[in-house]
Amino acid sequence: MDKQRITHALHRIHQATARLEESALRLQADQTLARSIPHDDGIADKYEALRSDVAATLNDLDTLIESLEK
Repeated sequence: MDKQRITHALHRIHQATARLEESALRLQADQTLARSIPHDDGIADKYEALRSDVAATLNDLDTLIESLEK
């Protein structure tokens, strides 16, 4: 390899290492945050209920918009 290619390869390795370090720090911060949030066993059920309500509301809006377009 010529000097320019080696320099370019080292630069790319440095950038990749920096991205890995940033990802590790974000993961560590996410884990710290997750441990600080109280655990709620019903959260999945609440989430699904909310999704269902939103879907029903969007369906109602679709129906309303369709009736206005006629």
